[in-house]
Amino acid sequence: MAKQKIIHILYSGLGGTTEYVFNLIKADVSQEYENVILFYGIESPPSQQLLLAEKLVSKVIFIHKKQGYDRKSFKQVSELLKKEKPNIIALHINSLILTCAKYKDAKLIFVEHQANHLKTRKEWLWTFIAQYISSYIVSFTDLYQKELKKRLSFFYSASKNVMINTGIDLSLYNNLNIKTSEKVKVGIISRINSFRDHETLLKAFSLLKNEDVELFIAGNGLLKNKLESKFNHGVHWLGLLDQDGICKLLKKLDIYVIASFGESTSIALMQAQASRLPIIATNVKGINNVLTDKNCVFVAPKSITDYKNALELLIKDEVKRKELAERSFEYANKNLSHIRMFDEYKKIFVK
Repeated sequence: MAKQKIIHILYSGLGGTTEYVFNLIKADVSQEYENVILFYGIESPPSQQLLLAEKLVSKVIFIHKKQGYDRKSFKQVSELLKKEKPNIIALHINSLILTCAKYKDAKLIFVEHQANHLKTRKEWLWTFIAQYISSYIVSFTDLYQKELKKRLSFFYSASKNVMINTGIDLSLYNNLNIKTSEKVKVGIISRINSFRDHETLLKAFSLLKNEDVELFIAGNGLLKNKLESKFNHGVHWLGLLDQDGICKLLKKLDIYVIASFGESTSIALMQAQASRLPIIATNVKGINNVLTDKNCVFVAPKSITDYKNALELLIKDEVKRKELAERSFEYANKNLSHIRMFDEYKKIFVK
């Protein structure tokens, strides 16, 4: 019997979403499905992502779109679906939902990646449409699903909405950290854009009166050049890292910071937890429903004082760092397996 074919459609250049898809595919250890990856976007996928994708799946495709509405690229996606004849479409781009729904021979699984409170009116429109034309809608947390139900009211389809916790390959991260110097290393891995709170973190870091602390920022984004030009003392701007680079960085860090205005899920946070790191986290939706004040130090968004106090606390208190690190590690091993995530997806693949 031929394997069912899944085509995963994701926006090129978004590291977290790409990592999510890679983890899902890697969890299919017995290769029950034939997987195809379609990158779609205004920027080409980074070469590291392409290389890893080509190792994981039978085919990798990139469709370039123009900025804004691009009818030609929609047509290319439609033609590709007809050519590939997938049994399942795992869609991670909301703007392609109408295009993908026109292909009637596949189960359409729409994955919600944007934090609800950060959605634009257009993004809420796609969420609304998904309730009608998707086979299933995947949320990452119970809270996210409850928010959808409350916002959409009687337009919410209970039979189509499923909650599947995000998972990662824990074996890549769960080694003890490698201490390479006496300096305390603080790090963040994130796209540098208006949805993230890098600027507050950087302002707080610049106020620390401690030369034995370094800040490592991994990621690209629209705000990177602006922030890099303003903040450079003690700050290492690493750009976009591949999987190996992320693992190496996490093993060197002493403290991880998730500075954000909201998340649906954060792969980078999970990687940090699996790497046995203490966490400083912004107290916002998508973070405060998976972390508590018992396993992280919360800070208010845009509060320079909060960030500075949290950094000083963990820099000075090694016992507190170790306590939070062990709680991170315990949580990751209990809840964050990519195998567990794949098993939950299989339930809707076969329905």
